[in-house]
Amino acid sequence: MLNQLDDVAGLLAQVENAHRTGNNTFDITNADSVIHLSNQIFLDAQALKESTIIENQNTFWIKIILTIAGSVIFTSIIFIVWCKFRRCYVKKKLDEKPEITN
Repeated sequence: MLNQLDDVAGLLAQVENAHRTGNNTFDITNADSVIHLSNQIFLDAQALKESTIIENQNTFWIKIILTIAGSVIFTSIIFIVWCKFRRCYVKKKLDEKPEITN
């Protein structure tokens, strides 16, 4: 796309020079080329913009999904570990005080 922009800039400079010297046939034909090339560059830039937006949206949703999945997994692991420690802690406390169980 940058090469196309350089080509358009070169053609535009030639058209300006031809217009200043009074060569109307040259500047009309090249002006049409400049318009066509600039329209093509604009369409390419629009397509690139749209594809970039879609790619960024996909990346955003993947990050959201992975964050939610990681949160669920982390919470589940913490809950399982807490249940096991609580069970061991209660069993240990009950074994220490036999008068509580009577």
